[in-house]
Amino acid sequence: MVVKDLELNPATRAVTRDKKPILLTLKEFELLQYLMKHPNEVMGREDIFVHLWDFADMSMSNVIDVHMKNLRKKIDDGHNEKLFKTIRGVGYSIEA
Repeated sequence: MVVKDLELNPATRAVTRDKKPILLTLKEFELLQYLMKHPNEVMGREDIFVHLWDFADMSMSNVIDVHMKNLRKKIDDGHNEKLFKTIRGVGYSIEA
């Protein structure tokens, strides 16, 4: 899977940006893969939560925010072009 200079290989769980490897946790990888399957689409927090955690009770939970913060730090830091977008009150997207 490729979005701009970001590459993800589901078979090997390898992620690179500008050909440089990026180490991700399992949940970070799953979140990135989910967003990359839906480029330029806003993925709602509830959809992400249900897809990645298999249960729908997300009251008082910031687990998605924490994983997105970590993904941004690992993938966007040091790059002029930021790939992740936050749509306030709705969810997240990756810009292709």
